[in-house]
Amino acid sequence: MLLDFTRYIALAAAVLLILLSWILLQAHEPNTLPDLFAAEQRTLAFESCDSDTPCVLEMKDLLRMADVFDGTYVSTTGFLILEFEGNGLYLSRAAYQSGNSRNAIWVNLKAAADEASQLSGTHVSLVGRFHGVGDGKGTYGHEGVFGAEIDVDSVTVR
Repeated sequence: MLLDFTRYIALAAAVLLILLSWILLQAHEPNTLPDLFAAEQRTLAFESCDSDTPCVLEMKDLLRMADVFDGTYVSTTGFLILEFEGNGLYLSRAAYQSGNSRNAIWVNLKAAADEASQLSGTHVSLVGRFHGVGDGKGTYGHEGVFGAEIDVDSVTVR
């Protein structure tokens, strides 16, 4: 009888541990279901864009679905860094400081270079043509360390 009671206690502890783990996981990782719907809505918005009006897209969506948005005229926001062989748009200052440029967009300033040079280290909105496929490897920028590229037409501070 004592053995049966011990089994019930062990089973109850295991169930409690699983439940507690699930609760903690939910607290740190939000439910992904709404994100799926949001991505679908953004995709529908993308399909309604034309070549003259930039599609307003989140940078994380551009990077995640680079092949879908390749060649699209876009508007996106991020943390702009302009430095020798490292012009990039990052998700945040922390993302830049982490040094992972594969999760950043190479910024090709073209004519906007003079205006934008003072904006390095700020959050900006960029409008331009997005490229995410490139040579088939998705490598851009100096030595191909960036995951995508945008040919910038305009830059504004956020």
